[in-house]
Amino acid sequence: MTDLELGLLEPLPWDTENFGFGVARWTGGELDATALRAAEQSGRTAGIRLVYVNLRPDQPAAERALEQVGATLVDRKTNFAKALDPATRWPAEVQEFAGAAPTAALVELALASGVRSRYLVDPKMPRACFETLYRLWIARSVARQIADTVLVVPGAAGEDGMVTLKVEDGHVARIGLIAVSAGCRGQGVGGKLLRAAEAWAVGRGCDRMEVITQGDNQQAVALYTRGGYTVDWTKHVWHWWLGQ
Repeated sequence: MTDLELGLLEPLPWDTENFGFGVARWTGGELDATALRAAEQSGRTAGIRLVYVNLRPDQPAAERALEQVGATLVDRKTNFAKALDPATRWPAEVQEFAGAAPTAALVELALASGVRSRYLVDPKMPRACFETLYRLWIARSVARQIADTVLVVPGAAGEDGMVTLKVEDGHVARIGLIAVSAGCRGQGVGGKLLRAAEAWAVGRGCDRMEVITQGDNQQAVALYTRGGYTVDWTKHVWHWWLGQ
């Protein structure tokens, strides 16, 4: 029985298919040098090239073991949360996107939303993988496959800002993507998108909003902090390229 079958690594079919190489996620228990060596051998045999590892911030021994095999910390994944105010009002500048497919401006906003994404920060990750992921993300959001709505701020040359939203567990709304075009930053567009997102969520019976961002994304962290969001949890995400 291989280590994949034992549960140290879980193959990820979607990532593998869309990135064009084998991708898996670490699902084993205690992470140490011995377990990593065993997982690397079976992973390479199974055609795995990249392994995602998620750790709590309080696991220095595991992080040292990952450093020793050449893995890279690519994201301090941070979940922000806020209790929603039922009196939140929808800014008039924001509306629901009604198109059947994303516009060119929406695609550019989706790509901009991933400026600190681990798929872009990791120098070993092909740029095409990042673009594939975010282009599919906005396309599937507009198609209401992975989002319940897409809110936008219309502009003269397309959308000046957008946010995707989905209701989870009946009472929690989650932001997927959020971005403001380069020419409109610093003008309060991000704050308006947040307020519209919150008003939309309240209208669907939600009492809590959550959003995940990169801890190193200072602009996003500042936006959520100004909006009254607080850190709910943080995970450290590592990319481990086998044989590199």
